[in-house]
Amino acid sequence: MRSFRVALFISLLAVVVSVALPKILAKPTRPVRLGVVGDATLPLAPLENGIGRAITVSHPASAAAAQAAVNAKHLDVAVAGDAVITRTAPKPSDTGATSRLALELATVIGVESSYKAAGLTPSQITALATAKPAPVTALRPAGKDRTRQRVTTLVGIVLLWISIQTFGQWIAGGVVEEKASRVVEVLLATVRTTELLTGKIIGIGTLAIGQVVLLATAAFVASEASGSHVISGASSATVVAMVGWFLLGYGYYACLFAAGGSLVSRVEEIGNVQFPVILPLIVAYVSSFGSIFGTPSPFTVVLSFIPPTAPIAMPVRVAATGVPWWQLGVCVALMLAAIVAAVGVGARVYDRAILRTSKVSWRDAFRASAG
Repeated sequence: MRSFRVALFISLLAVVVSVALPKILAKPTRPVRLGVVGDATLPLAPLENGIGRAITVSHPASAAAAQAAVNAKHLDVAVAGDAVITRTAPKPSDTGATSRLALELATVIGVESSYKAAGLTPSQITALATAKPAPVTALRPAGKDRTRQRVTTLVGIVLLWISIQTFGQWIAGGVVEEKASRVVEVLLATVRTTELLTGKIIGIGTLAIGQVVLLATAAFVASEASGSHVISGASSATVVAMVGWFLLGYGYYACLFAAGGSLVSRVEEIGNVQFPVILPLIVAYVSSFGSIFGTPSPFTVVLSFIPPTAPIAMPVRVAATGVPWWQLGVCVALMLAAIVAAVGVGARVYDRAILRTSKVSWRDAFRASAG
């Protein structure tokens, strides 16, 4: 119990630090300093929208003064007549606000110079610069922006993978300890195998849900307290859905982890019997990273209907492109049926192997259960 409290404290600390630290270490964003020689008028609002930063304007006395201010880093960019002055030449591939502003200014000033060369009056140039774009007629509605849902789902998948693996190992380890200490013989004298297995799964599952909720609460509190935007895109509906997928995945895999633990007599041997159990989840977990930010492949679509892989593959499809409600219904129905079957199979394997002192293979356990 002490080790659990220590691990929980470390997990809470890690969550709080990972959420709050980026905000704490982030440097304040200062406006881009622009110097304008003379009385030239520039479209500041479109320029600020283009670079994503505020712009402060000052007016150096001359082009030489503007060059000196830019060279001394008192200004980031300066405009003198038709010239844009920077410390280093900007490249089209640059993503910095200063470089983007210089390129935007070069385009604006170049277009205005072309208008003047064509003989347009200042009022005509202003009319062209402020012209409204033509209306766009869309034949179909714009697609839903799924970026936030994808990020939230990706985080949820990582937590789901870690949680199922961690709490599944707890179940298997508990079964092995009861078997090694012969406590299980006393328990089975008073309760049925299915009752003992179900009680263990529900008990550890309740603890698992409590820990997940506690970690999620700590993350949201740390985000609000620090003003961090690490989880600002988390949708409440997506979070609730991921909790539901965790319950389905846990209910299925917990039975198999318990059955696997009953096959061995030492904790060191758990890994050998658990790998076949967790292998489908590994496949779904690895494939999710290539599908969640793109279009899910046919392979991912198939995985989303297979119970061992559905708790990860189906949320990926929902976040990436959306899924018809009937497919979600079919997936959940298959998962519930698989959980019922896993309870039955797990209980039979558990019943045949838990009282054996030697290691039992999955094949022998299934043969014994069939007999």
